[in-house]
Amino acid sequence: LVQAFLLPATDSNFTRTLAIVAKDNQVHIYPDTEDASRAVRDITTPVYYYIVDRESGGVSGFRLSKGLAEKTWAASFEGKVVGIAVPHGKEHTYSPAVILGDRSLLAKFLNRNAIALAVLSSQFTLHIHVVDTVTGAV
Repeated sequence: LVQAFLLPATDSNFTRTLAIVAKDNQVHIYPDTEDASRAVRDITTPVYYYIVDRESGGVSGFRLSKGLAEKTWAASFEGKVVGIAVPHGKEHTYSPAVILGDRSLLAKFLNRNAIALAVLSSQFTLHIHVVDTVTGAV
């Protein structure tokens, strides 16, 4: 098991489907029924996910569309990934802007697809990288 996540698909019993990614990057659907497989194939927008190799410092992004997964990007960092921070899926921004002292507005933008990686280099320097998991932009 490398990664597991809920898909935005429900079967005829309104059961959410779970995608399980194995070490060989094969995506398995649970429950393993024809009804759930049909619901996954009927997803109209692609689902993006990522896999982090903590030891090598590599990150790969994938797109799941029509039940098929394809690698869309890869990034490599020098060192070992020692921490990952992911925004909570249900997190809300209660104030989309902040009023500054000169009465101007500072708009907030939260990229729900961004993750933060803490990478420890061989010289024991900690680097923080923010990665967009859809595009691979660092």
